[in-house]
Amino acid sequence: MQRPILFAFFIVTLDAMGAGLIFPVLPELLSRIFEVPAQSNIVTQAGGALFILFAVLMFFFGPIIGSLSDRFGRRYILAIAMGFMVIDYILMAVFPLFWVLLIGRAIAAIAGGSYTAAFAIVGDVSDKKNRGQNFGIVSSGLGLGFILGPLIGGWVGSIHIALPFWFAAGLAGFAVVFSLTMFTETLPLRQRRKFSLREANAFAVFSRIRKNHAIKGIILALLIFSCGESIYESIWSHYGTAAFGWTAWDIGLTLMIFGVGMTAVQGGLAGPSIRWFGALRVAIGSMALSCVGLFLMTFAWATWMIYALMPLMWATALTLPALQTHLSEQIDANRQGELQGVIASIGSFSLIMAGIYGYASLLLGTWENGLIYLPGLPFGIACALCSMAWGLFWRATRTVAIN
Repeated sequence: MQRPILFAFFIVTLDAMGAGLIFPVLPELLSRIFEVPAQSNIVTQAGGALFILFAVLMFFFGPIIGSLSDRFGRRYILAIAMGFMVIDYILMAVFPLFWVLLIGRAIAAIAGGSYTAAFAIVGDVSDKKNRGQNFGIVSSGLGLGFILGPLIGGWVGSIHIALPFWFAAGLAGFAVVFSLTMFTETLPLRQRRKFSLREANAFAVFSRIRKNHAIKGIILALLIFSCGESIYESIWSHYGTAAFGWTAWDIGLTLMIFGVGMTAVQGGLAGPSIRWFGALRVAIGSMALSCVGLFLMTFAWATWMIYALMPLMWATALTLPALQTHLSEQIDANRQGELQGVIASIGSFSLIMAGIYGYASLLLGTWENGLIYLPGLPFGIACALCSMAWGLFWRATRTVAIN
């Protein structure tokens, strides 16, 4: 395996670990701040506000960070981004106040482009033969991070609620040092392009993509699909707490098992399946399985059912590497960072939408004396979105050679 791919995998893993460390303790932290039970609607609303703020800022800064890495290279942008993450985690560890959490999440969102630069590395060093496998390997870092992060977070969070934040700060600091001392730049000077804030904003980038007939339909389908699939990430902790009374350990355990499957699928199956069946066929199949999983999640009434449905959630892990492989092949070498920034903005926009409809429908489905009791209502809405995306994607691929 190429050394830059290992480095990109390492950065993505650290990024996911940092987020995963915090997920298990966030409901308890907010319950302490507001002095209410963790199952309270106040905690759900506060968690939704933090989540949506992060996603909104990531939407705007994702393309900027990606374009900056096209201008200055991957190395220094990664180091600076991870440095800002250190500041975020320290703030949340030292000052457990809601307004401080808001500031910390804003800082983390601005610096959240670190994984866009990491994925751009894959575009820098890959060719047609190994592109799918490399994207799968690096994407599996997300799964590995969600194995280690929640497991460690649930454990050390039970010792002291601030420990996961200190642990995450240490990991991000290590990534800064690693970026500056061990990583060799993968974007040659001759392939770098000028940076323009006017061209790097999310709306300008999407406007350019709209004119690219080869990818605009697929980008639209990915956008809608991501709005549905992101429901897991947006409400998982609060869903489990509200629906089943999960503790920090329960949340950490479910996320760990989720991460095991994601890592196995992305690291072991993505490359071979894309090579055998083609990137677009793999994306079509994995999106269909995701729709089935979301439909069944809507009506889950016990924790054991969540574990039983995990394999269908894991299948979704093939979608992003497959689409990254196809889209990367359609983009010039000096715009790989911009492409990953676009994909990051799609992910951020989808988190905004998933946060809005997810938390609103979770509150509706669990509201005391409400008309219905259906904690899985957010997953039903997500299923409808993913089904729509699947139809659009199928239509878009009819105009593209599926290979």
